[in-house]
Amino acid sequence: MRTPTRYVRVMILILIVPLAGYVAYSILRGRTPPRSARAAPPISASVPSSEMKKFIFEQTQEGKPLYSLRASHMVGTESNVILLEGIESFDIQRPAGPVRVSADKGKVLTEEGKISAVELEGNVVAQSEKGERFEAPSAKYLAKEKTITAPGPVRFRAPGFSGEGKTLEEEIGTGSVLLAGPVTIRCDQGALAGWTVTAASVSRKSSESPVVLAGRVRFAGPEQGQVAAAVAPGGTEERSLPERNAAPSHQGPQAVRQEQQQGLQGPPAFVGQTSEQEWIEADRVSVGPSVPPTGARFEGSVRGLLQAAPSRPPITFAASRLELSRPAPGSPSRAVLAGQAQLQSQDEQGPMHLQAPEIAIGFDPEGRPRAVEARPEATLVREKKDGQETLQAQEMSFDIEAGRLRTATARGSVRMQTPEGRAGGEQASFAESRISLEGGRPWIRQENRLVVADRLESDSAAGQLRAQGNVHVRLPPAGRGSHDAPSDGSVNDTLPLFASGKPVFVESPDAVFLSASREASFRGGVRAWQEQTSLQAASLDLYQNEGIAHAWGEVVTRGIRQTSAGNQIPYTISAPEMFYEEASAQLRYREGCSYRETGSSLHADEILVDQSQGPEGPGSAGTSPARGRRIERVEALGHVSLISGSRRGTADRAEHLVSENKVTLVGELKPATVDDEAQGRHFEGPALTVDLSTDNIAVLGAGSGERGKVRFAQRGRDASGDRR
Repeated sequence: MRTPTRYVRVMILILIVPLAGYVAYSILRGRTPPRSARAAPPISASVPSSEMKKFIFEQTQEGKPLYSLRASHMVGTESNVILLEGIESFDIQRPAGPVRVSADKGKVLTEEGKISAVELEGNVVAQSEKGERFEAPSAKYLAKEKTITAPGPVRFRAPGFSGEGKTLEEEIGTGSVLLAGPVTIRCDQGALAGWTVTAASVSRKSSESPVVLAGRVRFAGPEQGQVAAAVAPGGTEERSLPERNAAPSHQGPQAVRQEQQQGLQGPPAFVGQTSEQEWIEADRVSVGPSVPPTGARFEGSVRGLLQAAPSRPPITFAASRLELSRPAPGSPSRAVLAGQAQLQSQDEQGPMHLQAPEIAIGFDPEGRPRAVEARPEATLVREKKDGQETLQAQEMSFDIEAGRLRTATARGSVRMQTPEGRAGGEQASFAESRISLEGGRPWIRQENRLVVADRLESDSAAGQLRAQGNVHVRLPPAGRGSHDAPSDGSVNDTLPLFASGKPVFVESPDAVFLSASREASFRGGVRAWQEQTSLQAASLDLYQNEGIAHAWGEVVTRGIRQTSAGNQIPYTISAPEMFYEEASAQLRYREGCSYRETGSSLHADEILVDQSQGPEGPGSAGTSPARGRRIERVEALGHVSLISGSRRGTADRAEHLVSENKVTLVGELKPATVDDEAQGRHFEGPALTVDLSTDNIAVLGAGSGERGKVRFAQRGRDASGDRR
């Protein structure tokens, strides 16, 4: 998710506003008289008492210049009132530097030879050595109270910006300033060239107080195709302000009420457009009090739209409050959206929406966004072509590079949901296509399985999920029609001996899942079980597409088989390696194997186990019967040995018919043998059948029909003959 790369613009603008709300509006600071002083008499229409072509007046304070006034024509005087025309300069000394004021005419009220008030009329212009300019139709200065009043319209300009307001009132003694509106400020230079600020009023209670823009305040960027007129730094422009600035534009009361009623119902639907005008709105904006300011606060239904880059979709936001801070010029700035904060953007994969009680954006010294933090109970929603993704956590943080999301971290009760499944944990880390979950036994439920481990790592680009540390996997039964199981079968079908209609559980220290090939690998000691059936091995690989399972390293299979009489007999199969093919339903144990039941065991180089696929019992409502896995036949190959009670047998091959509970030993390279120590009997022949349920040993192979020599020996007796 990208963040608004131009929040820095707002910060720059906030650094400029005090000049418009403080310097330009208090451009005449250093003058006097309070509002409580007597009002100066109006310009008299009576015959003046004196007249001169040039008028010069100077006043000092403690030996230092305070005022200097020059006019081209003094009309006359009456009752300590000096009437002037063509006021060339009224210089006022102030701590911030001298200010020179000019006007068409005016009058000066004196008291004991000192200026007590000055009233100026007609094209009143005030300029400072810093290039600041102030214009109004009239102005009134009271020296004793140190107040200035300009009925307006008031226009001002300073290097980089200009603007206008309706009425200016300032108390120079306290620093209180009020510029009634509508007020408009325009920026002509720098990153905010072409931006306009409108407000109902601009005020400041004192020189130690912040500048406040009130009403429905709007910061608006240049419209599409608009080119801002730039003034070179330090340059001057002698055109009148009305000539170079458009008439002020401001929302009416009805429009303001409509915006306030909308509140935080959500930003306008401008996600996906790339040509929108940038703007920020609030009911109230506070700046300063330091100059340049170190902070600004936007309050009341804050909303905005910013362009991240000319070729990228805009970023929109909404909140109850926006706070901007910059400890010092050149230091990193920070923006905080608070109160139902919302941030919307879009990337190549689709739109995204971040929401939290507080969203903070940090910038580097060059003004580029470097980090975003959202807390508490933050929610990130991404709309993709294949569905919606949701991330929820107590805290989220995002690292930004070149306007793009590079890494992210979510902490505290992390929950994720995608079209493929769900996941959760205490902490999640994101880097491009990779996601890692840890803390509080993270879990993920997707692709017909539930995986729980100490750490989970998912790579969507590679289609891989890795689980580490005490991995616990639940493979659900087939045919559930949910995230738990697809319609084309279950992983259970790939596991031997387990019924597909029941869940299977797998534990191991490490596991890897590949979604495209539907493969699963378990390492470090694996145990899979379903009720009384289990499989243990050092490693286990499942290839679901091929229907193959491969286990190796001290493989042990345990289960319960059922005889034709309904008796349940536990069995154990051990081998260094095991293969299973779903198509043939056959298990192959290799490299020295054993098959054990109660009272008997079969050992060989290789053991093959054939399973049945018939119904095991009725399924749950709305599903097909659960398919059972029953052992039908066990075949032993190579160096076969049989132990059953006191009987010991050897053969090249053996076949165990589980339903009949009989074992047939077959001699291919040499005769099969059975020794019964308890009975003192010895059998030898091409095929011998041992009934494990009784004491019978048949010297004819089970339906072999072969001819061969059969030898039977008993204590004190030996018999041999042809087998027919």
